[in-house]
Amino acid sequence: PDYALWSAGARVLQSWTSSTYCPTISGSPSWFRWLLPHSAWTDWRTPKFALSNSLQPGDCWPMEGSQGSLGIALARPVYHLSVTIQHVPMQLLYDIDSVPREGELWGLLQEIDVVCSSDDDMVSCKTASELLPFATGFHSDFGIQDGTFVHLLDFAYDVHTTLHHQSFAMPSMSPWLNTSFESVVFLFLNNWGNDGYTCLYRVQVHGDHSRSDS
Repeated sequence: PDYALWSAGARVLQSWTSSTYCPTISGSPSWFRWLLPHSAWTDWRTPKFALSNSLQPGDCWPMEGSQGSLGIALARPVYHLSVTIQHVPMQLLYDIDSVPREGELWGLLQEIDVVCSSDDDMVSCKTASELLPFATGFHSDFGIQDGTFVHLLDFAYDVHTTLHHQSFAMPSMSPWLNTSFESVVFLFLNNWGNDGYTCLYRVQVHGDHSRSDS
């Protein structure tokens, strides 16, 4: 199952999420304006689109810039996380420069008996202000408070393969395999060359309901 699916109950955490790119008629490519001729330019696409299952050209969330983040409250707490990044097949695109390239998944520690020690070389943990310098607050709608984020996995989307959905799992030696996560942040480090925006069609988060026996 996809625990980041909007229709399954997942929600966007706005305070951990980058701004939406808002094109202007004069400053946008003609094909970009043509895709959505009847949309209001000030509120035409929201991060919710990245949690939907539409893969029609243009049905993406245009994250502002080549770097940014998407915070998600998952539909339920899960262990052993993996992610899938989906994009429109390359043959349907005018260009590939806005496709996400490299990124990371971070999870918010919620188990009170779990402590992240930055002294461990295998562990990477950050406060919200360290991970997301632009964040001005925390989304209290879902009862989520400030806390510690831990690095769960890396991903790299390859535009040169025929696979338009690509999956990435936590390393087998990760210290967080048996820790449950309900709030995560996709940290996008770059794209394939577009400085203005990054087009995110769909991100998925998979996992298990229980810990491993081993």
